[in-house]
Amino acid sequence: MAHPLAARWQLLAFDLDGTLADTESFSIPNLLELLAGHYGVTLSLPDFHARYHGMSGQNLLDTLNADYGTAMEWAEFAPRRMAALEAVIKLRGVEAMPGMLQMLRRVLAQGQQISLVSNSTPARIALTLTHIGGQRQHGVLLPAIFEGHCFSGTDPAFPNRASKPAPDVYLAAAASYSANPERCLAVEDSVTGVKAAVAAGFTCWGYTGAAAQQAEATANLAAAGASKVFHHWDDFQP
Repeated sequence: MAHPLAARWQLLAFDLDGTLADTESFSIPNLLELLAGHYGVTLSLPDFHARYHGMSGQNLLDTLNADYGTAMEWAEFAPRRMAALEAVIKLRGVEAMPGMLQMLRRVLAQGQQISLVSNSTPARIALTLTHIGGQRQHGVLLPAIFEGHCFSGTDPAFPNRASKPAPDVYLAAAASYSANPERCLAVEDSVTGVKAAVAAGFTCWGYTGAAAQQAEATANLAAAGASKVFHHWDDFQP
């Protein structure tokens, strides 16, 4: 008899930053330092979360350029951003969101198809997955698990694929598995990500484990189209 999870969902699609991995606690401050120090764009953390959370790549730069009258170019910005992040990640590592590794082990044991759908570049995805702590302890080796199952909204190999909040990256994931988007479940921590998943026809659940203001984050994700919002991976029961 097929397991109920596999019968209900043809694909589980997870966002990475702030959803599976606790990267945003250091990556966003790192980005703000870079923007202020090299480009003269001064943003507070609350302002970034309110206006740009979930954006990445060319979409983020285009929006910042429009808002601040700058002319930042992705070809110059991307390697500088990657170098700054790589130094921080190699120094401190990356924490898994509480219960995330156990959750992945559980759904994989149930035979569920999983994928990672992110606005981060493929290089940054690989860097993050490699440095998430606790993998061997829990018997979940993320680079191997997600090899061939990562879909990036800022992948140079797909220059015409728009990043979230466009639905492109989710549609690419569903197409890769010949999955019906209506039978796919996404998990996102940002309004940007929720909008992308919903626009692609996915059911989307919001995750607030990294949010400083739980009630506000829950309300924002629900307003963006999340049909359910949860706070801890122990509560993820699709």
